[in-house]
Amino acid sequence: MKPSIGGKLSKDCSRRRYPGIGGRRHNPVMIETKRKEAQERNAKWAALSVREQLAALDRRFGEGQGAKKQRARLEAKLKAPTPAPQVQSVVQAPQTPGKLKAKERREQERAQARAGK
Repeated sequence: MKPSIGGKLSKDCSRRRYPGIGGRRHNPVMIETKRKEAQERNAKWAALSVREQLAALDRRFGEGQGAKKQRARLEAKLKAPTPAPQVQSVVQAPQTPGKLKAKERREQERAQARAGK
């Protein structure tokens, strides 16, 4: 037991629960466990459709209650039409013989300066 600010003795419970690890907040085993659980939760949530996510929010908080921003985002997804994925093609601009890009021009100037020395 250690004395606290008020003079009373207080227990350091976190060090008793996890001796040698540094308390609850810095327990590497718990950090890894919580990270894995969060990844599993997020994967399950992402696997649900938009309507299923809204239904899950209704079950959790009640019909139309809570999670206002998330509900608004999901409802906007429902209303918005889903566009077909477009394939983007890479088109290179034709190089005119008289114009050079700045990088190429600098390289030529440096080469001429080296040749002139």
